[in-house]
Amino acid sequence: MELKQGNLLQSLKEVQKFLDENAAKLAGINQTGARKRLDDLVTELGQKAGVQSGAEMAAKAATRRQRALSKVLIDHHMAPIAHIAGAELPPTPELAPLAMPKTRQNGERLIGQARGMAAEAAKYESTFVQAGLAPDFIQQLLAAADALAAAIGDHKLRKGDRGGATEALAKQLSAGRKVVKVLNDFVQKTGQDDIALLGAWRIVKRLRQASAVKEVAASEAAPAAATTGGAA
Repeated sequence: MELKQGNLLQSLKEVQKFLDENAAKLAGINQTGARKRLDDLVTELGQKAGVQSGAEMAAKAATRRQRALSKVLIDHHMAPIAHIAGAELPPTPELAPLAMPKTRQNGERLIGQARGMAAEAAKYESTFVQAGLAPDFIQQLLAAADALAAAIGDHKLRKGDRGGATEALAKQLSAGRKVVKVLNDFVQKTGQDDIALLGAWRIVKRLRQASAVKEVAASEAAPAAATTGGAA
């Protein structure tokens, strides 16, 4: 979960705790539909946070797999073909697909180059086999390219899952803000004669965000810096 979203979720939990601890002073508020909605949202947010974390880990794993398969395709399949072509075949323009690209490629471009290399290598199959490659080296090359293509597709799906989970969290947190506004009306009215209660509520109801945390940290650091400067 992102820092901003985590801070907001924690703030909603603190609102829950405040309402529970002051249930006697806030008669009836904990039985309202708004309070039930708050509890439901916190539960749903916890579940969606788990989904988001799972999607994030899956996306990272897919990225690592894509990189590993790219390396296998280049080092174990394309490079040997390119090296043999350079040693055994004449350097003509027609054989350019058998050479390794001057810059390291990845993704769809790498797959395209691998498949082009396979098509060109098939014309000189016996040369490559005699040089030491396996009889099915072209099939192995294409299989490695297909594996990378599948990994790229999976990575896109995982990124989509992560984006969907993040968007769902954002919508639920927005709903949480609205519920707190409704609860604020109830608390202000019910606790209007309790200055201490309303003071505590004003602090609790502020839904923290990442920027707010940074501002607090900066405000706490400023006096310390001033003290250090004065001591010098």
